[in-house]
Amino acid sequence: MDKPGKGSQRSARGKGRGKRKLWPLYPALGLIAALLVVIVADLPRHPQPPVVLPPLVYSGLASSRGGAPKVLPAAPAAEHDPSGSQVVAMRSTGVEPRRVRGTLIVVIDDVGYNLEELAPFLSMPLPLTLSVLPQLPDTARAYQLITAAGKLAILHQPMEALAQINPGPGTITATMTRAEVDDVLTKDLAELPGVKWMNNHEGSKITSDKTVMGWVLTYVQDHHLQFLDSRTTGDSVVEAAAVQMGMPYFERNSPFLDDSVSRPVIMAAIEAGTKVAERDGYSVMIGHVWDHDLPGILSAIYPKLLSAGFRFETVGELPGLVKDRESTRH
Repeated sequence: MDKPGKGSQRSARGKGRGKRKLWPLYPALGLIAALLVVIVADLPRHPQPPVVLPPLVYSGLASSRGGAPKVLPAAPAAEHDPSGSQVVAMRSTGVEPRRVRGTLIVVIDDVGYNLEELAPFLSMPLPLTLSVLPQLPDTARAYQLITAAGKLAILHQPMEALAQINPGPGTITATMTRAEVDDVLTKDLAELPGVKWMNNHEGSKITSDKTVMGWVLTYVQDHHLQFLDSRTTGDSVVEAAAVQMGMPYFERNSPFLDDSVSRPVIMAAIEAGTKVAERDGYSVMIGHVWDHDLPGILSAIYPKLLSAGFRFETVGELPGLVKDRESTRH
């Protein structure tokens, strides 16, 4: 083996002297590191901020969807979003929330008249429930598109209203017999194979008629379906009929999203829905497929609501959510 020369020996001695010169710095570096740990540990930890919601006032006005009382904000709070939509006025830390603050269920009614109106809802990232009207030219195709997009389709069952409104084909009327009600429901459901839910389209007259609603709920129970009360009237007897039959009751428990087709009203309704979800554990909000502002607003606020601690589900999750709420009340 070759021995190292003088030049290499001098180089080794030089490196040794260089290391010895650095030794005095090590204690100072250790002290700085310790101070940084103490400073970081003393920084304040801010809790998850609350959703900023406007005060709510009862309007006492009838809904344009059939007479349901609605809740409107005294002063809608909204801010501008770079995407062009308005977004709910809330702050977020951007940190994964430690708990779910509430579940939001969005139902989009009146699907079936126009496939172009439906398209923006199919591409939205959030879970949606799309309620399809029966016996229309686009009913079957709309159902296929909804299913292919991974959204949940339900039957939007037309029912007679107190006002002189034509709910469209496949309507249940107050003059029908029980057999006729069964026939209408069977025909309407045949276009949507496999659906497990329905909600009423219009229907203020039928949902306030305990006899006819009893027939509807009996059909629902016999066919292992679920009924969502759209609450188009404050005189709905659906809950009383369901309780009498030993059935679970599901309802829209938040304002209609678009009782008035305007962005401030939509934003205020969404904020009211978040408050209901925090109070009851969930909220069911209903909007309409013909509202051209709704897809953009929902898409813009979806990530903001997620980061604020809310989650989105379809009506398929309602039985578990209602059961959880009832168990906490007892």
